[in-house]
Amino acid sequence: MGLDPKESCALIRYRAIFGSHPGNTPTGGFGALMQSFLAADYLEKRLKLTAQLKSQDASGIASLWMRIDAERGHTLGFDNMEGRTIDGPLQGTVGWRDRYIVMDVPASAQSIHFGFFLRGGGSVWARHFRFADVDDTIQTTDSGMPRRTVPINLDFAVAS
Repeated sequence: MGLDPKESCALIRYRAIFGSHPGNTPTGGFGALMQSFLAADYLEKRLKLTAQLKSQDASGIASLWMRIDAERGHTLGFDNMEGRTIDGPLQGTVGWRDRYIVMDVPASAQSIHFGFFLRGGGSVWARHFRFADVDDTIQTTDSGMPRRTVPINLDFAVAS
């Protein structure tokens, strides 16, 4: 994790070293780079995070994420793009793609956290992170509401 001097941007890479065979794609890794800042300048505003991502051999997903917390770490909002069918996380090998997250920052927010992550094997690069206030004509990307209309797998015995 860190800076890729060839690309002049941030990089997360995971590959199994011990006991791996050439051509095997690791699936169990997770890595994230993040930053945090005070929410005071964004209270009661709609905030858009934009960045560019690219991936190579991502066996899981490569994605942006953003979280808004109240005091004592109480999460007020979270979006990691996983529920999207359009402009969502990257998989496999994909060239530079614009990605974004739009969230409302409640008056009770204390901090904002953001970054990008890689779940599984491969590599993800990120660059050109930007924040902007947007108006309410721009829809939020995650309402925070559950996506299911009924509970499923009530005994938690089936892997998703």
